[in-house]
Amino acid sequence: MEKYKIKKQLQISKIIANSILGKITDQENSILKNWLDEGGDNIKLYEKLCSEKELEKYASAHETIDFEKAKSRIKSSYVKKRKSKTRILLVKYAAAVMLLFGLFQLLPLNNETNEVVPTALKINKEDIVLQMENGDFKIINIHGEEKVIDENGTVLGQQNGASLVYEKNSSIENLVYNTLHIPYGTKFNIVLSDGTLVHLNSGSSMRYPVKFVKGQERKVFIKGEAYFEVTEDKSTPFVVNTNQVNIRVLGTKFNVSAYEEDETVNTVLVEGAVRLYDVKSMYDLKKSIALEPGYMASLNKQDKKISLGEVDTRIHTAWTKGRLVFKNTPFKSIRKKLERNYNVKIINNNKLLDEKQYNATFDLETIEQVLNSFNENYAIEYSIVNNQIIIN
Repeated sequence: MEKYKIKKQLQISKIIANSILGKITDQENSILKNWLDEGGDNIKLYEKLCSEKELEKYASAHETIDFEKAKSRIKSSYVKKRKSKTRILLVKYAAAVMLLFGLFQLLPLNNETNEVVPTALKINKEDIVLQMENGDFKIINIHGEEKVIDENGTVLGQQNGASLVYEKNSSIENLVYNTLHIPYGTKFNIVLSDGTLVHLNSGSSMRYPVKFVKGQERKVFIKGEAYFEVTEDKSTPFVVNTNQVNIRVLGTKFNVSAYEEDETVNTVLVEGAVRLYDVKSMYDLKKSIALEPGYMASLNKQDKKISLGEVDTRIHTAWTKGRLVFKNTPFKSIRKKLERNYNVKIINNNKLLDEKQYNATFDLETIEQVLNSFNENYAIEYSIVNNQIIIN
């Protein structure tokens, strides 16, 4: 267990250093955010490492570090804003280097067995990646079949094609999390240990317990878009955390769209009942907002206000059946969905086009067929260069 903790801390420290040096990947950035979201000792450790007292202690012991050069390469953003800009840069770099230095000293060296920390798994942007509790990564072959096993040999679930089903009667008694990352151009389904079915859309990730603990709320963390069919359990609420708002249910069907680059977080209720409340607060029935079937709750990320409106739920859930449906949709929103669904980059040089609204439905069409359809109906000129679509 102690060895596992050291490996996990080493992984986080390397990620912090990569972030500071401007070399962090999207995957590493997600891991770092998840680690900080766990709160508790992680936040305390981070704040301690970023304190001026610790910085001065480290700087005095390692005077050879070129802090001025380091400051120009900082890109991390997890230090309190009240500190001066220069001090922030210095603290961030020293914190990561100090953590790395300290952990490398803690790692045991075994020259006889040549035991070393395993090298990182090479991950491509097109890979479906399962991150285990101990920090290990598994690449999932969407056309294959494989059992998901933890480091102790316990079978957690079974992957068959584009679906991963977790065991209901796992021997695990404490909260142990897995995180699944879905790339653009791919969709995937997860059946959680309580039987809840989750459809994950392109470019999404979800962090979830491999087994829910009796007596504790069933809580998962979503980035991107997901459609939930929650197994009813009146004694144990199911909570979806989007980093902006919590969505609390007992048993229902609803869609959540919470992409980081979008201006809003949208929750569409198909059936049942859900309540929304502040992500930083404990659940309070009186302060929460109820959502009725056939309605969408839209949270504005800037002013934190939630607006409610009646919608056609079929439009917002069509993606789970492989369809894209647009109704009076601005082209700038259509572009984003096409990029995610087809894993392409769309460069629009016609800015007036972004604000125009369109109606369209696509099923199994290729991206070329989709663009041809827009061109035939709305005279949109475009060219394709490698994986980029350029609209003139």
